[in-house]
Amino acid sequence: MNVDATRINEVLFGLEQVVSRYDISTIEIMSELRQICRGLHPILCRCIYASVRELLTPKPKMYEGLFITVSGIDKAGKETQCFNPNKLEGVVSIQSLLKAYGYRVYAISLPSYDSLLGSLVGAYLGRSDIRHKITITGKIDDDLAWILWSLDRGQYAGKISNWLKDRNVAILTKRWTESNLAYQAAKGIDPSRILRFERNIPQPSLTLIIDIPVEEVLRRASKPDLYEQSRGYLEEVRRMYFKLVENGLIGAAVIVNGLGRPEDVNRRLRAIISHVVGRK
Repeated sequence: MNVDATRINEVLFGLEQVVSRYDISTIEIMSELRQICRGLHPILCRCIYASVRELLTPKPKMYEGLFITVSGIDKAGKETQCFNPNKLEGVVSIQSLLKAYGYRVYAISLPSYDSLLGSLVGAYLGRSDIRHKITITGKIDDDLAWILWSLDRGQYAGKISNWLKDRNVAILTKRWTESNLAYQAAKGIDPSRILRFERNIPQPSLTLIIDIPVEEVLRRASKPDLYEQSRGYLEEVRRMYFKLVENGLIGAAVIVNGLGRPEDVNRRLRAIISHVVGRK
């Protein structure tokens, strides 16, 4: 699928106006949305419609279930700690830990490169590990690109809201709104724009931010994507994570030392989660 960046910029600009201006999805609004998206591939249009519908559907603010997000700058070890795909000895994945506590766990890794909207994010970043082969002709405006991440997240909002009605459910996400805030604020985007756009997306009851120095990111990144190539930018992203926590923009959050062996980091994370689960 080939996507023209000029057209995408127009669409993203229109989407922000619609989602920011209206408080609930209506037939008239969805008709306006169809006009905004005209000219895009029909399947991509349908995915955008579905996401925007969720972004314009109010959700409860309180839930029975547990919602944990693991975040941090690139190469901090989020994948290992969330899912331990390489079966590292001494690492109990957070997914497995939550199951051991008796939760029915739903896990989401973002960007969701196996979905069309997530693949669009991946194409923007210049990644090759995306399911849907998308090429972008031209350059997507930095002032609008953050909306790609919000659309990817929006497609899960309704499911998560329903899952969290059950007190026996735990949602585990690798990255959530806080990641978009940190990475985009580091590029000069006002966080209030993102928070307004994502106001109806359920937010975590606990955010765990794995912190590592940028020197460590650069050492670990063998094939850096667009956001992993600039030391100065990553330093600013790291600073923004601390600022988000300090200003209380992401709710309950804990910054965790990500240095050391994976099993050492894992013990730190498990101690925090055990404390939180023990209080429920």
